[in-house]
Amino acid sequence: MSVAERLSPRYGYPVWDCACGAIGSGSGGFPDPDEVADGLLTLLGLGGVVSESIVPTGDTGTMAMQHYDIPKSLDQLAEVLRGHGFVMKASTWNESGHDVHCIWVLRG
Repeated sequence: MSVAERLSPRYGYPVWDCACGAIGSGSGGFPDPDEVADGLLTLLGLGGVVSESIVPTGDTGTMAMQHYDIPKSLDQLAEVLRGHGFVMKASTWNESGHDVHCIWVLRG
């Protein structure tokens, strides 16, 4: 199986284009799969986001927090993709002592 790597234009995560027609993206940080999912929606031209909104915090106007609910984001991504005729698979592997969280998408 042949895979070519490039960077996601919006988020800078690696994107893998597989000869089988699948597209994948991933990150080494656990909170990032939701942003990887958003990037895949953009790459596929589907738009929208599944990550949680950033909410201002405190009185300074410069601090904000973002809630991470990765299972919820992945469920929402799967639902959006199904609605457009895609299937997805999320996986994790260890590379050089670091977990890499990946999402693969293929037109079903």
